Amino acid sequence: MNEQMKTLAAQVSKMTDAQRAAIAARFPVVTIEQHVISPRNTCLVTLQADRAITIIGGFRQWIAHGRAVRKGEKAIYILRPCPKGRKAGADAAPGESTDGAEQHGPGMFFKAIPVFDVTQTDALQAVPA
Repeated sequence: MNEQMKTLAAQVSKMTDAQRAAIAARFPVVTIEQHVISPRNTCLVTLQADRAITIIGGFRQWIAHGRAVRKGEKAIYILRPCPKGRKAGADAAPGESTDGAEQHGPGMFFKAIPVFDVTQTDALQAVPA
């Protein structure tokens, strides 16, 4: 995954700001909390997805919002900024990989994190009491 992320990040870095902005305007992607993701992450999503992606969230975020990622669905990776003072895996769950973290600037690095589109999820079934 680390090499694939580096290749994708290099492709996005070669784009001009205008090209990234055009992709972000054409394919707006928001998080489950309704935050618009950056043009760079939008480009990363469009390079990895073979379908339109609209609303993204992490595995646990979907569960917290009453949805579950279907078994066998493939994650889409975006880059999340992290302060350099924290370890790359400090907030990672046990067993989660911290691969894909890349250094950037004096006080920041970016970590590749998996997200899933709403189309990759199903509503959780209510458990009878």
